[in-house]
Amino acid sequence: MPGPRKSTKNSKPPSKSRALAPIQRSVFTYVPPTSRHQRLVYFERFSLTEPAVGVGTQRVIRLNSAYDVDSTIGSTATPGFSEMAAFFSAYRVWRSSVKVSVSATGGSAGTFATVGVYPNATNTYLSGAGAEVAWLTAPHSSHRMIRADGTGGVNVATVVRHFALPAVARVTRQQYATDMDYSATTVANPNRIIGAAVFCVSTGSSTTVTYNVNLWVSMDIEFFNPIQLTA
Repeated sequence: MPGPRKSTKNSKPPSKSRALAPIQRSVFTYVPPTSRHQRLVYFERFSLTEPAVGVGTQRVIRLNSAYDVDSTIGSTATPGFSEMAAFFSAYRVWRSSVKVSVSATGGSAGTFATVGVYPNATNTYLSGAGAEVAWLTAPHSSHRMIRADGTGGVNVATVVRHFALPAVARVTRQQYATDMDYSATTVANPNRIIGAAVFCVSTGSSTTVTYNVNLWVSMDIEFFNPIQLTA
């Protein structure tokens, strides 16, 4: 027996197909926040060899330039910096942390080596024979001693230092914030470079020593002057 018929009293007639209206492209403007703080980390692995027996060697890095950290290579921006540079036209690094892990090889029997880090706000670094005295006694310098003769013992050292850059530059935070020489556009280094040196020097060796270095630099960066983006 057939079931009851459905009522069609309130049913609507099928809609006729309509042509879709063209999509209207609108112009919009996106302005990022006026300030953005990021912590970006740079990593590098390199080797240093003493220029002569018992003469120390060093590698200079920039603590307040996220645009180019390693001055000896060029184009060594912290990962993530170029992405932030697409939204902001200027930056300032407030704090940098440096970590180095160093192993030493090539020394004769009984050789020890000293490895360390020290900051520098004048961008001048002593080198050559006797320079290690200045490295070891520099303000905020930190160092460790390791074996460098390959006969066992501790032959890897790790040094970690945290630097508040206004303190290294010997200025107040207000002076650091208002002095534009400590900041830069996102396509340049600051006019006043605050740097650091990773140094290594051996003692008691009859041969030159080679140092294998793993370097991490963590930067607390303030990006400002937002770029107006139009699409």
